[in-house]
Amino acid sequence: MKCFLPILVLVLSLSAHAQSISDILKSLQQQDQQKNTSKVMILPKADLRQSEADFLKNAYEATFLLYRQDAGGNMSASCTATAIIAGQGGYALLTAAHCMSDDYIYFVTRDEVNPKVFYQVDAEMCGKKGSGLDFCFLHVTTTDKFVVVPLGVNPGGIGGQAVASIESPLGLGKQVFRGSVASPHVKRPILLKDKNGIEGDWYNYILLQLPGVNPASSGSALLCMGQRAICGVVVGVMATPMGSEQVAQPIDIVVNALEANHIAYRAKSRVKAKK
Repeated sequence: MKCFLPILVLVLSLSAHAQSISDILKSLQQQDQQKNTSKVMILPKADLRQSEADFLKNAYEATFLLYRQDAGGNMSASCTATAIIAGQGGYALLTAAHCMSDDYIYFVTRDEVNPKVFYQVDAEMCGKKGSGLDFCFLHVTTTDKFVVVPLGVNPGGIGGQAVASIESPLGLGKQVFRGSVASPHVKRPILLKDKNGIEGDWYNYILLQLPGVNPASSGSALLCMGQRAICGVVVGVMATPMGSEQVAQPIDIVVNALEANHIAYRAKSRVKAKK
């Protein structure tokens, strides 16, 4: 990926009961019409009484590895996704938009060693690549019980907040990384271009000091420990020979887009997975 700065920019791709995202949006639109913008009926609320250990344990259980299957039936791990909303029929999961492509069928797994249990997912609502909305809502239909993690707010102030991320870099399974916010808002025009020529930017994104971010880390939830909630989505890394800084999509952009329905939809056919 190219950047106008002398920096290498990498985008790191490699049930109880739940509503579909479409139903959630319909409900949100009805609330807007009634001038009721409360999120209580839709999104789970953070429990500040929860210990850090219990919060990380729940987030670990809510984290899934995202696999893609090509036309030949070959499976490969690509990103990470986190369960965030439960209702009737399944769950909504959050990942990065650049993790998704219409060329593949997608599945999530909890990362069991043997045998792995895979759930097919659909990309129901995704941010448009290159628009500064690098996130995607997935839907899985299941009666199995998933743990969900609440959505919080952007980290504020000048940085320094303690954060964590549960990822699966280099295909080595789920791992917990802890670090801090270096800057809650990037105030530099970091322009991006991927191999498909899609341009975008990371202006106002979150800079992190977070070890372990490598291919397949994209889509991981950025966990703000003080909030006991998700405050961003890991989307990439800026690297030089002297070091690197990780980048996350601020969660406010995700929540605002969800509520306002100002999101570019990705039409995706629901094709049958190959055995």
